[in-house]
Amino acid sequence: MKYILSFATLSFLVFIPLTVFGDPGHGIVPTHALCDDTAAPFFQGRDLVHLFDHILSFAVYFSSVVATLMFAYAGFLYVTAAANPNNIASARKIFGTVFLGFVVILAAWLIVNVLMNVFLDTEKFKYPWNEIKCEEYVQITSPDLAQISALPPGNAKTEAEKRALLALFGVGVNNENACPPGQTTGCTTVAGVSARAIGYAGEVKKQCDAALGASCGVVVTGGSEGGHAGGTNPGSHGGGDKIDLRVTENLKSYVDTQVASGNFTKVAQPAFGSAQYVDTKTGAVWTYEKGKPGENDHYDICVENCSAPAARGS
Repeated sequence: MKYILSFATLSFLVFIPLTVFGDPGHGIVPTHALCDDTAAPFFQGRDLVHLFDHILSFAVYFSSVVATLMFAYAGFLYVTAAANPNNIASARKIFGTVFLGFVVILAAWLIVNVLMNVFLDTEKFKYPWNEIKCEEYVQITSPDLAQISALPPGNAKTEAEKRALLALFGVGVNNENACPPGQTTGCTTVAGVSARAIGYAGEVKKQCDAALGASCGVVVTGGSEGGHAGGTNPGSHGGGDKIDLRVTENLKSYVDTQVASGNFTKVAQPAFGSAQYVDTKTGAVWTYEKGKPGENDHYDICVENCSAPAARGS
């Protein structure tokens, strides 16, 4: 027995430094974010799962190495049994104990694996429970009209989410509160504005900043609240296809530069408003409208369905 304890202690002292390296391919403690080496900040929740996965992997590898060495030692006792007959009994005991312990380790993993596969919803969990996967998804970190255009118009994002997206793009909203039912003034609702229209406002902000070489304040003054022409028909505010932006000197200068560069075409006979422009790249229609008494002038911008009848009014 003392030989077994001595051998186990020696093995422990020899292999304990290997815990720094963990299982083949990586160390136990993750040295970078799991999904993206540049992702920050490290340490994240997914990296904690990564750590536990490494610990489990190391335990299996380490137990395999120890079992192999113990089997080798038991074999050595068998070979030397001629000199000491007691070695045969010791070797058999080691074989039986180590084999049983190794079977218990593998059986425990197998039992957990079977139970997890039985109880997990395979429709929601596409990958085996013991594998760590990072889903690929599109994260909009800057106004990108191509990404926004891929989203379905009028998607069911909440008011808070739409305002947060506008804020991410650097676009403000003139009123802090959305309109309650029946109210059409002194409030602004963006919940029903299509994702593409919101993305277009963000693109305007980015392009205006670039064209003027300065921060171009872009503020939404009208969204999907009531009081606009067209009801909820395609091409209207209520349909989510329009958004109003406050007229500022910077935004007027931006429109002028777009006309001068050929990106905007001025409409000879506007359907409404005092002036109209068509964005030749996207087909969006800008209409300059004078504000009511006490209100600022604004650009009524139709982003989608701009040829529909409802788009011909404010």
